[in-house]
Amino acid sequence: MWAWPGIQSVFETMALTDRSKLDDGIKALEGFKTAHGDHYTFYDSLKLLGELYLVKQDYVKAQSTFDQLAKAPWPDYQMQAKISAGKLKQQENKIDDALPLFDAVIAMSANNPQEESQRQ
Repeated sequence: MWAWPGIQSVFETMALTDRSKLDDGIKALEGFKTAHGDHYTFYDSLKLLGELYLVKQDYVKAQSTFDQLAKAPWPDYQMQAKISAGKLKQQENKIDDALPLFDAVIAMSANNPQEESQRQ
């Protein structure tokens, strides 16, 4: 889909900083997700897509996206999924549901700097 991989970052930044571009960013990332499930930035795009759904307050799609992110084979992405799902619960004012998600990240062992950064 992307002729130049950096274009993904352009769409992401525009969607997060300019609400009028939010739907365009979601559409672009949904297209990327569908077409490039084996791309090395697939899980990064899922995290951002979920964040865009949070900004849009589409909590069902945000949760679904974070659930997909949690299936990543790497613990740092699994941690990101839990943190993002916790933020979603906070945004929904479901603090009692958010705390176990954050606690689960703290309980996970960190085996490299990326994983350790998620725990902070």
